[in-house]
Amino acid sequence: MQADWKQRWAREVRNKNAYFERMQNPGINEQMGIVKTARGYGFDYHELVRYLPPGFYEPAFDTEARKFCLNRTAFGNSTEAQTQYISQNYFEVEAYVKPFAYLRKSVDKFLASKAFYNEKKLDYKRSFLLCGDPGTGKSRFIAQMAERAIKEQEAVVIRVHSRNSFEELLKGVDTLASFLSDRMKIIIIEELYELIKDKSLAEVLNLLDSPKLKENVLFMITTNHPDRIPYNLIDRPSRIDEIIPVYKEDFQSEFIIKWFEHVMEQDFPEKELNSGFLKDVSGKLTLAYLQEVFLKSYMEDLSLSESYRKIKIRQEMISRQFARSGEIGF
Repeated sequence: MQADWKQRWAREVRNKNAYFERMQNPGINEQMGIVKTARGYGFDYHELVRYLPPGFYEPAFDTEARKFCLNRTAFGNSTEAQTQYISQNYFEVEAYVKPFAYLRKSVDKFLASKAFYNEKKLDYKRSFLLCGDPGTGKSRFIAQMAERAIKEQEAVVIRVHSRNSFEELLKGVDTLASFLSDRMKIIIIEELYELIKDKSLAEVLNLLDSPKLKENVLFMITTNHPDRIPYNLIDRPSRIDEIIPVYKEDFQSEFIIKWFEHVMEQDFPEKELNSGFLKDVSGKLTLAYLQEVFLKSYMEDLSLSESYRKIKIRQEMISRQFARSGEIGF
């Protein structure tokens, strides 16, 4: 049975409802507001991590108390704001794109299999790496799955999106192991290559191999640069259990039609069905580029085929004039 975090929180803070309300809705510009408020009530936030409401968090460090903490600032200042951000304009991409369908099925199976892992005396932990072209919706899809786990599993989702947030997470491994051992922890790492390119491979390996993060842990990781990820990180299940590539070739005609209807909120133009547009773009553009084709068509009063020709000119110009070595992913 899942823990009733609200009741546990109420017991711990002895009915100090003002603090609970503060926890739910920290001030917009008060990144450390939660910690300071806890200290004002005489509580050690470091230990109260175990009673965090489900939601999205970013790892941080309370410099005043010199302790690890989690800030609810990843996608907004409250659970409602976070879920609205993730859920707004939701499109069921997994219904049309096989890699996303596979990831959804695999994660759902893992989250429903705790009893199996316990029975077999296996560590209840799994890790997924989504790799491939930028602009294919990897990060957004992972966030949508995490948002569902917040609702269904009361998960604490920790988002690592920079070198700094990764370093703060490393400081908090003991805290997570001690105070969130019985909670589902989803750790999202955005663009793995950005973490390891500055000689941080050993730290990433230590995190994935940590004996302190073996229970109730799900890693979901993305990279646009699988060719730059070291072999010894990838070729070992338990570090990276599943590798799921997502490339522009996965976006075929059926998806393109549905994506157009979702973005533009109108039927796909009948004249474009026989214009050769679908044949021309199927498997050649990412989700982000397809959306730009649709928008450019509207903004410049072009057919979809004409809009696509302009996009190809843009791509050729980028290929000639912009360096690939400076890519940062996402």
